[in-house]
Amino acid sequence: MQHFSKVIERIRIQTLLAVWLILLASGYHARAQEDSQQSVAEAAKSARNRQQSTIPARVLDNEEPNSRTCDNSYTDQQLREQLEIVYRPPMNKELAAFFQADSDATAPRCCNSDPDSFLANNKATNLGDLDVPFPGRREWEDQLRNALDNLLDERKKRPEAIRAIEDANRSLIDSASSSPDDLNRREEVRQQLITAMIPERRCMMRYSQLQTAGRERAEAYQKSPIPARALNQPAVTSPTVVDDPYSDSHIRTLLEKGFPPPLSTRSAKDIQDNADLTAFVYSHPDVSFTIQKSEALREYSMVSFPGRSEWEDQLHNMVDALAQEAKKLPAAVRTIEDSNRSIIEGGDCSRDGCARMKEVRRQLIDAMIPQARWQMRLAVLQQEGKARAKAYLAGSHEAMAQYRRSRVPLAEEAVGSGMIWLGRAQQEYRKAYGHYTCDLQDFKFGPKVGPHSANLFSENISEYQKYDYALTLQGCDDSQGQHYQAVASAPSPDGTQGRSFCSDDSGAVRIGTGGQAVSCLSRGQTWLPKGWKP
Repeated sequence: MQHFSKVIERIRIQTLLAVWLILLASGYHARAQEDSQQSVAEAAKSARNRQQSTIPARVLDNEEPNSRTCDNSYTDQQLREQLEIVYRPPMNKELAAFFQADSDATAPRCCNSDPDSFLANNKATNLGDLDVPFPGRREWEDQLRNALDNLLDERKKRPEAIRAIEDANRSLIDSASSSPDDLNRREEVRQQLITAMIPERRCMMRYSQLQTAGRERAEAYQKSPIPARALNQPAVTSPTVVDDPYSDSHIRTLLEKGFPPPLSTRSAKDIQDNADLTAFVYSHPDVSFTIQKSEALREYSMVSFPGRSEWEDQLHNMVDALAQEAKKLPAAVRTIEDSNRSIIEGGDCSRDGCARMKEVRRQLIDAMIPQARWQMRLAVLQQEGKARAKAYLAGSHEAMAQYRRSRVPLAEEAVGSGMIWLGRAQQEYRKAYGHYTCDLQDFKFGPKVGPHSANLFSENISEYQKYDYALTLQGCDDSQGQHYQAVASAPSPDGTQGRSFCSDDSGAVRIGTGGQAVSCLSRGQTWLPKGWKP
């Protein structure tokens, strides 16, 4: 059983994707494109801003809901020192191309895609099997969302800022002059470029800190005693017949936590907004079914596990039932609130006033119970589908091999990019501690935290885990930590499930001819991400 507050928050994340799909299905989206040159990303952001105007953002540490700050524990000087390691002198055409390629490569990947989908996928990757309703998760997700918006904004602006500086100094950058005056002027250009990179780096570090904090809180929650949650509930054969695994009192307890007392004008508006939002999301059940299926299976969407057709039928029935309840709820909530408007807005704190307020709140909670029951059952069935897909792959060598082969291009791009980030993290680690490390725990993404708690680019480096690669670091002992080798071996030695990658302290990343490490170390060729030029 999933905590109901998690279901409420998931609805908020899916809303913009649902809006887009619904408009596409109705043909309005095509007509809207003719009338407006606004991009999908801009439209999504505008819709999200309208949504935020009716649903108050909840943030930790009393931050302002729409805060655009990327403040974190890093000073400008510390961020500059990090960037100095990555973009080392001398300033020349090659370094200028590196600045521009870095900015261009990050901006399209993050900024032209749907931020809500990017956040959902990124959050799922970060939490992994720790996708649990830890205390304060709703606030943490709001903070993560604000941090992502800030990061994407900076990544949108960065390419043009870099290009403007380089274009204004093109003749100086291209010059081969070694006079002291020209060398100093080129160094000034390099410093300008590093300054232009600092805002994005600050936002990236803030986003990374929040991700780490979320995972740590999820780990702490998972270790605490919590009731067992059953995955396999009876099949649903009709949207009108409810085989209720939860009592009304239990559901009411969960809703009480999602909408805590006291009832006020703002909390009443929250309840109405959530009812309206859920009704809108499920107003087209077929579209909602597609979204919920995708949300449930994620990376296992192509896995044909036994009983999948029956599971999809159950899921569709549940979405239909939830849509029916969601359609009725807004009017029910509005009737209760309109009939008791003077009580809600009066703020009467007398004994009788408080008693009447509690009674109105009880009526609102009771009105939400039928919809909440279906939402919880839906979440259970979604979790079951993903568990069955994973179990099928784990029990079938052939199915697992086919699954891995189907995602080789994604795997190689992710693992290769992770090796680039590993090289940068190693440089920063050496800057901080005077040597490289061959202990992956020092990058703080394994099951334990390393002694230095470096937390350097862990999200980017750890992508290899998602694709079942094995990453090893070696060579530190023989050189007192002044050199290292990194090798990422693919799941299959023949290369059919991805080729191996390797790198060293030079920063160059190579790709092998097969899946084994030796094919990279002995015969590997230089590898760059798609769109990058040597």
